[in-house]
Amino acid sequence: MNALERHLNLLFVLVNSKRPLTRDELRSRVGGYEPTATDKAFERMFERDKKILRESGILIETVTTDTGFSDAEGYVLDPEKFFLTGLNLDGPERAILAEASRVWKDSRLAKIAADAAGRIVENDDQTNDELGLSLGLPLNLESAIAIFGAVNDGKIVKFDYLTKGEAHPKTRTVEPWQVLLSGGHWYLVGFDHARQEQRTFKLARLKSDVTVTDQPITHFKPIDFDILQVVSYWRQNQDGAGLATVQVVRGQAGTLRLQAETVETDEGVAEVENVHGAVKATPADSWDVLTIRYANEELLARDIATVINHVGSVEPESLRQAVIRIVRATQNRHQS
Repeated sequence: MNALERHLNLLFVLVNSKRPLTRDELRSRVGGYEPTATDKAFERMFERDKKILRESGILIETVTTDTGFSDAEGYVLDPEKFFLTGLNLDGPERAILAEASRVWKDSRLAKIAADAAGRIVENDDQTNDELGLSLGLPLNLESAIAIFGAVNDGKIVKFDYLTKGEAHPKTRTVEPWQVLLSGGHWYLVGFDHARQEQRTFKLARLKSDVTVTDQPITHFKPIDFDILQVVSYWRQNQDGAGLATVQVVRGQAGTLRLQAETVETDEGVAEVENVHGAVKATPADSWDVLTIRYANEELLARDIATVINHVGSVEPESLRQAVIRIVRATQNRHQS
């Protein structure tokens, strides 16, 4: 894990805590602080992280907290000092801001730009549609915040989750242990009631809001639990094991062809139906089938959606559903 992701994990744990947290609590809750590290190594890393954040204008304050046995140092992040206050922008300034967010065409940057612009103007009177921005948090970030609260309160959570390769999501009941930001995605590790064992969940695959119940957790994470190792192993064996087959019109969908491991001719098929309607290829043998290995289902789904007019069938089903969701969301934005 790089330092930036560790800093973000630290900030989210502090922002979502209702009370000051001791060093031991931060060490056990923040992804990036290895449980096996020596006390001195952890102290050096924590002090270095605080210094870097302070130089960036984010001050982690030290307060006295009652642990039940004696007074100890606790750490808090004052939201009023952390979050950006509202800005009064005039019409031209707002138009420039909205246009700047559109300039970032790269799919990995566009969401960041639009979200940042949205946060700046979210307290303004002008409607979101007038700016052309989506001011809501991405589902996985909203989910991460809800789960952080459940971890702090020791409460069981419920959500609908789509396992890769399955056609439909299933409701999962989980005792949350820890949340980690890794590789640009949020992950939850906890005790899954359905499987009766420790499980890892990628929050990008949640298909519903997270419900925090009043039920307290009864299964606690092991003493030697290391979320970095758990998520790293999961990503290598789950996120990196995707193999897609995508039917495309010959000579089209160049971005997908660049990612393909194999390209085979699909002869004798003149017309197929995709999520966007009927797609014709003439002559009858003008289809290719691409085999694409992928680590990030969402990114591949976006690439497919950008050339959907030249795409036929898509497998596996979870990838196809992700493409449908993106295409429909795009259509809804243009129609609204």
